[in-house]
Amino acid sequence: MNRIGAIGYVSRGKPLTQARKSKGLSAFSVPSEQEVASDQPVTSVTAPCLLSLQEESGRQLQPRSERQVVIEWGGEALDALRKLQLAFLEGNAGTMTLLSELEAISEQSPTAQIPAFRSLTMSIKVRVAIEVAKMKRLMTDRKETE
Repeated sequence: MNRIGAIGYVSRGKPLTQARKSKGLSAFSVPSEQEVASDQPVTSVTAPCLLSLQEESGRQLQPRSERQVVIEWGGEALDALRKLQLAFLEGNAGTMTLLSELEAISEQSPTAQIPAFRSLTMSIKVRVAIEVAKMKRLMTDRKETE
């Protein structure tokens, strides 16, 4: 316990009941050996705790699971197909940006090991390929009419 004067009291993290147990009203007091010994294990526990926290945060950076990859890719593909659908409804389908986006998504399809995921990715990939073929045909028809 540190004591600075009678007014300014500096606590070392001890509860107030223990900190105020002073034998005298001296301006300065040195902590007893027992108080110093009780502080040392806290510092030795700090390092292992920090290391374990770092290990826990390292585990969270593991590679994504196959399911997460398929879900992410499928979401991107379905979003691109929705954009294409809206473009068809607005009458401005066949843009090169949509075509290149759909082709890139089709090429980036994940290789799934689980049969259900493989079937899902193949059905989305087929749908994307059909829409890309439709867009290419539409674009060639437009060029021929011009």
